[in-house]
Amino acid sequence: MHDGLGKIRRAIMPEKIVKGAVKPPKRGNMWQINEKELDGWALPFMGSDKSIVNRSQYYDAVTNGKRPVYVETYLRVSSLLWAALLAGWLTIFALLCQFKFTRGILQKYPDLCSFNMFKKSGPSEQQIAEASFVYWFFGYGYANHKPMGEQHDGKPDQRMVVTCKGPDAGYMATSACVLSAALAIIRDSQNLPHGGGVFTTASAFAKTNIYSYLESFGIKFQVESPQSHI
Repeated sequence: MHDGLGKIRRAIMPEKIVKGAVKPPKRGNMWQINEKELDGWALPFMGSDKSIVNRSQYYDAVTNGKRPVYVETYLRVSSLLWAALLAGWLTIFALLCQFKFTRGILQKYPDLCSFNMFKKSGPSEQQIAEASFVYWFFGYGYANHKPMGEQHDGKPDQRMVVTCKGPDAGYMATSACVLSAALAIIRDSQNLPHGGGVFTTASAFAKTNIYSYLESFGIKFQVESPQSHI
């Protein structure tokens, strides 16, 4: 990586942690979702979610001795047509971001360059009120738990599906997350990691009541399909 990110990650996560023998299936840049709870098409999610989760997994493994898991993140689109259009737009957008001149155009005319998806003025109050988000978590694992140093035999035999739902992600949910984090720091300080430092949210708030604080602001985690045998 030219920005030195890889070097930084190796510095803050120097120990090698062993994950399960079975990795998630390799996916293309666009693939069809065929889960009984969800359909549509998936594209790679370019946000930092995966990196943050991996950092949390590392902390949990090294500090608490918990087995790390594989994580993959995707963006779900309702149809193949929209998936193809979005993939094309993202490819062009990424290319234009490489050059100073075209970056200037993107910054000056965000509405034209995004087909009115983004504007300098931001969304209207009505758009914020009508917006919402859903994260889907599809988890696969094993019925019998083993220590970190041991591997399971065969493919995962258990499956569980959880969702996280909330209001407009850009304004309402972001504010809710910041406020929930602040409440956790104030009210649950005895359950925060000792010694200070820089932590991911999962590492910092794992033993707090942050889920309750999030729910009070309309962000709720819910089991859609309980753990069951595959």
